[in-house]
Amino acid sequence: MNPKGFVNHWSQPEENEPKQMASILGVTDESILRELQTLGFTSRTARLLWLLPGLQVAWADGYVSLREGEMLLRAACARAALSDLSAKAMMQRWLEQHPSETFFDQALHSIRGILHTINARDRALLKEDLLAHCHEIAAASRHLNGMHRRAMVSENAVINQIAATL
Repeated sequence: MNPKGFVNHWSQPEENEPKQMASILGVTDESILRELQTLGFTSRTARLLWLLPGLQVAWADGYVSLREGEMLLRAACARAALSDLSAKAMMQRWLEQHPSETFFDQALHSIRGILHTINARDRALLKEDLLAHCHEIAAASRHLNGMHRRAMVSENAVINQIAATL
């Protein structure tokens, strides 16, 4: 209850929220689930986690281009990640406001943790898929009036850092 005696249902986590997130992400490690909740993820937004490496690449040059944003939104739709208003709002916020490097680092740490809970073959395939998406996002901005060398270097450095982390 808040000081006025009203129960705020919006701010109270559901009791089965960790179980729902675990089911969606295919992970049972409670420390990973807690870390994701600390980052603001819920069962409604959990699928967005897989888009964060691409989003980090999009922000590498200091802004997300229209084309990069469109690609990220298409990828989110393909993963059924935008089926909830809170997920749409979170994605829109990430496209408009640069998430902190700490946020990206912690999210990548969580992704790495999830990858290490699955078999080696599936882990390699998922990592390959995540990095391919990063390269697609980087290529998207190169098609717009040619890309400045500095931005290409920034995006490649971010992709290399993501690959090393995962």
